[in-house]
Formats: sequence, structure tokens, C-alpha cells
Amino acid sequence: MAHITAFDYHPGNSFLHLLDNRFKLVMLLGVNLAVARSNPGGLLGLTVILIPIIIKLHISFKSVLKEIRFFLLLLLFVFTARSFTTPGVSLFSIGSLSITEQGVLAGGLVCWRLFLIVVLGLLFIRTSRAMEIKAAIQWYLKPVPWISGQRIALMISLMFRFIPMILELSTEIAEAQQSRAVGRRKNPLFRIRIFVLPLMEGIFKKADEMVDAMEARCFSENRTDPLLSCQHSDWRVLALAGGCCLWMLFV
Repeated sequence: MAHITAFDYHPGNSFLHLLDNRFKLVMLLGVNLAVARSNPGGLLGLTVILIPIIIKLHISFKSVLKEIRFFLLLLLFVFTARSFTTPGVSLFSIGSLSITEQGVLAGGLVCWRLFLIVVLGLLFIRTSRAMEIKAAIQWYLKPVPWISGQRIALMISLMFRFIPMILELSTEIAEAQQSRAVGRRKNPLFRIRIFVLPLMEGIFKKADEMVDAMEARCFSENRTDPLLSCQHSDWRVLALAGGCCLWMLFV
């Protein structure tokens, strides 16, 4: 049975829900760039800001961590690789390999940045309707010549809509395999293979079903988009976000 994931749109009346999507896109891009260039002090400040926002939106940390568990495994791999490959002062050795202090710090910093980027994307998807995202992207692409802004905006909005579908599908496959005691198999490569193959097959089937449904309804990119309007509060939030980005870069 389909269920709402943490990466689905959730209706609400928070300031992020009421914010113009054109401003949200600019802030998402700016803060992500600042995160990629920020030092630990800036990342800590952003983390402190995001925690009350997440609590205000009633986002369950447990459900989010469960849905991004495979991404967390990727972070663990990145952290381990950085710890072993970055030269520096050795903390301890495992055979011919050595874990360095600089490697641990560098790996932790990279994983922290990637995790914050995922959290920012979560906040954006959770508080933005797909059609409003399409309208905002189309507004930015409208002055660009020789490209179909409507088509590109539709593709990007569908991509955002497809993320929760993939997470939902992965959850269904994991629960089905758990009921069949697949987790008891000792070979990790076997478990990965029998998870990835059904997941890829399900993703392509979902994509085909979406295409068939759109064609059956004569769906096209030429649609009546939601009306975009900005308020003084949007500019104030944008100014605060810009100040936060500058502070993260120069703190």
C-alpha cells in the first residue's frame, strides 16, 4: 500500500510553505554552494538553524534516517576511504593501512556537508508543490532563448516527484525481502544484487506507468501554472539566507 514518505510534499502553513518557490530555489542553490565551501564553524551554525526548522515541520528523524539508510552507507564508505587515503598523523594501523587524524577530519567534513545538502533538499521537497516548482523554474528559463523552458521545468518537477516514489519502492522491496529472511544471507554482494535488480526494474515500470498515464490524459508541458507572487516577507527571508551564506563562507 502506498504511503507518504518524508520526501513527499506535506501541506502546511509554515514560513517555508508560504515562501515563493522562486526565492526557495535561489536560497537552496546559494546555501548548497555555501555548504560546499564552508568550514566546520559555518556547518555547525547551519545545523543549529536547521534543527528547530525540522522540529517545527514535525519531521521524524527516525523515518528520515530509515529512508536514507543507503545514502548513510555511502557516507560511511566516503568517510572510511578518506580516513585511509589522506596523509597525515597516524592514529592507528590495520596491517599496511593507516588511519590518519587528517583523514578522519576530512572525511567527517565531507560527510557533514553531503548530509546537510540532503537535509536542505528534504526541506525544499517537503514544502513545495510539484506544479509550483515547475512554474518557478519556467519563470527563470523564460528569458533564455532557443530552449523550451516549459519542457525543462516539467522534467525537473517530475524528477522531484519521482524521488519519493523511488524511496517508497525501495521500502516495499526491503520489507518484502525481510519477510523472506533475505537479511540472514551472509553474502553482502548477494543481498545488494537481489535488492538493486528489483529496484531498477520497479523504477522503469513506474516510469512507463507514468508516461502511459500522461499520454492517456493528453498531458503536455503547456499547462496553466499556479500564479507566483512575492511578498515583503520573501525578500526578508532571502536577505537573511544571503547573510547566512556570507557568514558561513567567512566565519
